[in-house]
Amino acid sequence: MAFFFSLPCTFHGDFPVDGAFAVPGSGGGKCQNEQSSKDCCGSDDACRSNFQCHSDNCAFEDCHKDAVCRPGLGPNEFSCECLAGFKDVGTQAAGYECEARDHCSGDVPRCPGGCECQSVTNVTVDGYFCHPQDGHITCVGHPFQEN
Repeated sequence: MAFFFSLPCTFHGDFPVDGAFAVPGSGGGKCQNEQSSKDCCGSDDACRSNFQCHSDNCAFEDCHKDAVCRPGLGPNEFSCECLAGFKDVGTQAAGYECEARDHCSGDVPRCPGGCECQSVTNVTVDGYFCHPQDGHITCVGHPFQEN
């Protein structure tokens, strides 16, 4: 989840400066993607006084914890993308349901005989480890030595 600071906008005329846009729900709940309080609130002074802005498209992202937010072109627009080592398993937009790839499944064995494959995907490792099964000392070298 992204964190941001939103403050009442600094305006030049009626437009926020530096590419800022409405915080969703500001303006008393009326504003979503507008780039000015005039676009959102019209002449409603109560709405205009509650108008807040920000400039981070990913500030309100709701991507999966194993996904990254990619800013879009318009205000509050973004897309989500599963991180490396994770696959998208969702049925809707990408990056909302991610799960670790299983590096041990498939037709070709990853580990030599006498070893068990352990798939690992996290922030530092994306791959697999071979662990000796009971009765074996190591998974390195051939032939495997049995206890």
